[in-house]
Amino acid sequence: METPDWPFDTHRPCSGVYQIRNTTNGKVYLGGTVHLRRRFRKHCRDLQRGDHHSIRLQRAWWKYGGDAFVFEILVLVPRKDVQKTEQLWLDRVKPYLRDGGYNICSEGRIRLGVSPSPETRAKMSAAQKGRRNTPEQIERMRQSMIGKRHTEETKRKIGAAARLRKHTPEAKAKIGAAKRGIKVSPETRAKISAANKGKQTWLGRKHSEASKQKMSQIQKRNVTEERRERSRQQLKQRWAEDDGTLRDRIATAVSLRHKGKVVSEETKKKMSASMRAAWARRKKGSSEVPPE
Repeated sequence: METPDWPFDTHRPCSGVYQIRNTTNGKVYLGGTVHLRRRFRKHCRDLQRGDHHSIRLQRAWWKYGGDAFVFEILVLVPRKDVQKTEQLWLDRVKPYLRDGGYNICSEGRIRLGVSPSPETRAKMSAAQKGRRNTPEQIERMRQSMIGKRHTEETKRKIGAAARLRKHTPEAKAKIGAAKRGIKVSPETRAKISAANKGKQTWLGRKHSEASKQKMSQIQKRNVTEERRERSRQQLKQRWAEDDGTLRDRIATAVSLRHKGKVVSEETKKKMSASMRAAWARRKKGSSEVPPE
């Protein structure tokens, strides 16, 4: 079933009455919804999975194939008039009759404003657990999203929702356990490298002073003295056990990073002051004088 040409802004919920028509025999499934685009996606998903609530429509889908069906919008109405309008169309078309269509019930059932009970939610959750999409379904979903872009308003909504979500300590522990020990294969590294080559996302951009202050506060809060000491001990151990490989890797990485770069006098002074301050911190309490 191909995506229809929506006669409205697809990112805005739009209510109305629709039909799914079999172009081979003319039979229809008729329904009403407060969000036409979302309902279209749900019908496609359920039919492809083979668990559509209308067994008549599901069997016809299996018999004739998805290409034999079209999704058609009959009328757009306000949300409050959806159920009444749907019932008018059901009484007129009578798709619930055996020779008329694929509806099971003769009455429209709009659940606008109805919340499932905790027991119903638990049953729905149990039914969804363990379910996996087939490779064919994943590929169809991937193909359907190619070339699509979120609007700026949608991006802001997604960002705002993501900022409010926090992982629980249990979820963090599970994520850490799942990621621990995973090593990226050379093929994956090559793909990541090829995908990022040529990208200059931060070229010429600088953080604002407010952003710098926020990052500094987060780092000071997260990096405790205990973590610093643990990092020092781990580095000392790695350095003591190194057979020269780690030193060569570090030297090569630094050389490649600075190859061809010219450091300004201002930057040299900053680097020098930073090294003197670091030396002073390491030799704190010692009688030695930091080198000039």
